[in-house]
Amino acid sequence: MKRKYWIVASLVLVVLAALLLPACAEEQPATTTTSTVSSTQPPPPPPPPAEVKTIKISYSCPVGKGYSAGEIWFGPEFEKRTNGRYKVELYGASTLVPITAVLDSVKKGVVQIGLTSTAQFAKDFPLSMLPQTMTLGWPSTAVTPKWYDAATPAFEEFAKIPEVAAELNNGFTYGGNDLLSSSMILMKKKEIHVPADFKGTTMSAIGAFAEVVKANGGATVAVVTPEIYMNLDKGAIDGASVSPTMITDWKLQSIADYMFAIDMGTGNMVILYNNDFYKSLSAADKKIFDDTRAEAWPICRDFMLAADTKALATLAAEGKKIVQPSASDLAAWKATVQEIMLPKWRNDAKSVGISDATLDKVYNAWLEIRTKYWKQVGLPGEP
Repeated sequence: MKRKYWIVASLVLVVLAALLLPACAEEQPATTTTSTVSSTQPPPPPPPPAEVKTIKISYSCPVGKGYSAGEIWFGPEFEKRTNGRYKVELYGASTLVPITAVLDSVKKGVVQIGLTSTAQFAKDFPLSMLPQTMTLGWPSTAVTPKWYDAATPAFEEFAKIPEVAAELNNGFTYGGNDLLSSSMILMKKKEIHVPADFKGTTMSAIGAFAEVVKANGGATVAVVTPEIYMNLDKGAIDGASVSPTMITDWKLQSIADYMFAIDMGTGNMVILYNNDFYKSLSAADKKIFDDTRAEAWPICRDFMLAADTKALATLAAEGKKIVQPSASDLAAWKATVQEIMLPKWRNDAKSVGISDATLDKVYNAWLEIRTKYWKQVGLPGEP
């Protein structure tokens, strides 16, 4: 009897335990269930990578030549300093846009940085053409560190004259000037000393220089630098105005026999930024950008100085004649500047709305600036 009792009691306990287990499970803290479920969830996705912004730079110089040195250094250096937030694409030798389209390309953002000669856009930069006037730049035979120490700060001070600054920031932002050494006159076969020697020649010339050639019985055509060799070879032109580095960059010394070392004016390879790009830079990135751009100039300058020196040595080594102007030669050219070049500069500027008062102001200011830096660094001769 007692055995039956314990059997029955055991069965009752087993039934009660079975009935109570679900209830006990329901009474467990909610965190237990939540913890079990959350541990099976996949980890959150990683944040998207930061956007890499592209900067496209267009310039007409052959890659690895002349003023391209500054851009070649700037590209990877800016990428490094911004930890890869920017990618810089370089398009030398006008491989992205032709030099004649640089202004529109910068304004429209086709390129973020464009380098171009102001001589290519004389109507857009009428005042900035003044330092490119013959005998009003810097002496062509003094291409030394002192030359750059004078010419570069002089143009930067000139660029701050309000009227000049306005044209250098007209739909874009002026970022500086890779100043080229003054151009000289390269001739295939005829020796040039004075303007009258242009009689019967055909020259690659634009602007005021073209007026000088025509006034002295010559003809002119506009030829961009990469096409000078071909035109000399075919006899389409007899000569051109080029800087020493352009001669060796484009192998012109192999076809031309004479260079007349007259100061044809200092070339202005202005650096222009697209406004939307430049204004969109954060304060931190803008400082990095400005600092890196500033450091690119000495690298460019030193490269061009070495190239100028090498170019002149190459001309001499290959038996080309470098003609130095005599005192009477210089007098003839200075008279031509006063009679033809400056009136041409004034008329061109007035045709796009520049007043006589502004022209007088800018002209006189440039003469003062030029004289100051000329004497400050001790350039030879009189400014």
